[in-house]
Order: sequence, then structure tokens, then C-alpha cells
Amino acid sequence: MVIYKSKIAEFGRSTAHRVCVAAMTFVTRYDQVGGEPTRLRGSAERRTLEDGLAPCLPINVLSLHLETYLMAWIDVIDESGASGELEEAYRSITGARGKLSNIMRVHSLHPGAMLAHMELYRQLLFSRSGLSRAERELIGVVVSARNACSYCVRHHAEALRAYWKDADRVQMAIDNYDAAGLTDRQRAMLDYAVRLTDDPSAVSEGHVEQLRETGLSDRDILDVNLIASYFNFVNRIAEGLGVTFTDDEATGFRY
Repeated sequence: MVIYKSKIAEFGRSTAHRVCVAAMTFVTRYDQVGGEPTRLRGSAERRTLEDGLAPCLPINVLSLHLETYLMAWIDVIDESGASGELEEAYRSITGARGKLSNIMRVHSLHPGAMLAHMELYRQLLFSRSGLSRAERELIGVVVSARNACSYCVRHHAEALRAYWKDADRVQMAIDNYDAAGLTDRQRAMLDYAVRLTDDPSAVSEGHVEQLRETGLSDRDILDVNLIASYFNFVNRIAEGLGVTFTDDEATGFRY
């Protein structure tokens, strides 16, 4: 097993993302000669990847762990290196969601927290509620957009598209939810979630009463609050640890 110390701080996040994209595009194949891995041949991008990122590592090892290496600003143990409690956690989450996300992998040094996080996520986003699945994903998208969390916007916009089946409308919700054809109830939920995100101490009992006036029960209001609070929590994990995504990583989950 190889766990890499993150070097993203040396490159800057945007540079590291470009290197990751280049790596996924160009690092496709390696040859073994006499039991030793050959050096990458061909493009300048490949030589930059080898010489700039990890000149002391065998190229075949680098290729296996590159995506993990650039996944976040802290050490991450990938599936191939997982054992014991972490291996069980990865298996449990994959069974529930269909695949692993980087927001879960970034917990790999604390498997218990990973499982607790997943259980909270499933309770808030999938359990019985007066809020529809689409409404819950909508709150997540709007809160994440407010926090400029590209990771969570990308992931939960995918889920919202699965329910709305209208990519343009989802983009409207990201850019300006007032233009997304929402009901009064939905706008009230989002207004509350945005206020809670921007200035929690400014939320008053009157704002809760406004939610009641749209027909939301107290249980519904609790769910709105918990979901908005949850996404603020996850946004800060993603942004605070530099969690990255690719199109493949962000798609293919069970919604």
C-alpha cells in the first residue's frame, strides 16, 4: 500500500486539478522491461507528470494511485490499500450507494466518522419525510452554490437532474432559484436555507413561522433545517480539505 503526502499546496489547487486531468488523459499504459518499469515516453505532459509530481516513484505505482494522490490536501487510503474497519466501511457504502465518492474517501483515516457521516446523509436525504427527494436535493444544490462548493454542486445537481429531468432548470436553480419555476413553499424553504447559510444568528422565530404559513409541518421545518445545516457541514469538508472530482467520480450513484 502507498499513501502519498499531499503536494497540492506546492502546486496550487487549480494547477493540481489540471495535472490530474492531464494524467487521466495521458497516463494510459506502461511497459515492463526486465522487471523494471520503463519511463513514460512521448508527450511533454507525460514527462511533466513523471518528473514534476513524483520523480522517485515507479511509474506503474504512480499510475495506480494518481487519482488518490490528487484527491485532497490530506492523505487518503484508496480501496486497494484498505483493510479492517476501513475495508468494511468502503464495502458498506458501496453497497448502499453503488460506488464510493471522494467525499467519503477523504474520511479514510477515520472510518468511524465516515460511517456516521453516511448514516446522517442517508437519514436526511433518503428517509421518510414530508419533503420530496427532489426538494431535498434542491436545498443541497442551492446551499452548496451559496457556499461556492463546486464539488457538492456538481454531485447534487446530478441527483436533482435525475428527478427534474431538466438540465436547464437545474442550472437556473444554481444561478438564481427565483427563476427556476418553484412553488411558494419551495422558495420559502430555500430562502430559509440561504439565510441560515449566510447569517445563522439572523434567523428568527418569524422566519420559522413563514415556513409554517406555506403549509410545512414542524417536522418538515426540522428537515429543512437539518438538510441545510448538513450541506453547510459537507461544503466545509470539501472546501477545507480540497476534495476534487471528475465527471466519472460525480456520476453513477443510486439516487
